Amino acid sequence: MDLGKIIAKAWETFWQNKILWVFGILNMAFAGIFGIWFSLQYDYEQLLDISPDELPFSDTTLSILRWGTENTALFVVIIILIALVFLALSLFVSAFSTAGLIKGNLLAHQGAEKLSFGEVVSGVGPYFWRIVGLNALLGVSGMGLVMGLFLVLIFLGVATAGLGMLCLFPLFCLMIPFTWFLTIVVTQANVAIVADDYSVWGSVVHAWK
Repeated sequence: MDLGKIIAKAWETFWQNKILWVFGILNMAFAGIFGIWFSLQYDYEQLLDISPDELPFSDTTLSILRWGTENTALFVVIIILIALVFLALSLFVSAFSTAGLIKGNLLAHQGAEKLSFGEVVSGVGPYFWRIVGLNALLGVSGMGLVMGLFLVLIFLGVATAGLGMLCLFPLFCLMIPFTWFLTIVVTQANVAIVADDYSVWGSVVHAWK
């Protein structure tokens, strides 16, 4: 395997077919979004007592925060719905851009001289929902695993006065290479769907092999 040749060919394809830049930018912008984290510099209760001039927020934002305190349940539901919308948007755009990159590269290697956006998009159609299903399955599984580990960590921390958390630190260090490994499998599963027309589960099995 000549890595230099592979990289050179990838660059040549990417440079000759600049429409792939659009899919690449979309992929980088949305592929890693699986959560929304909102933090403030001040304590929430103290924030409500601060005058608007002392905040980097407008009067409208301060009013929303105060309304949220008065209607906590509804406010939480709205935040969850917004988060779900962003997650769905991220999933769909990520699937579209991933399938577009793979299909565009395949078309280029099959002899297409100049790819058009419409040509790539039409080629993505048959595989889009399978890519969505694959990434949703792996995303939910990954989030479940992280939440499970987090709950175990809290339980051990409370039960052992923090000693259990210290003992598990090496295990969490192993999550870094595990993440690399998982990324490789996911990438190959996505390619298996578009290039070889595998099903969602079949692509995972094929990528593992």
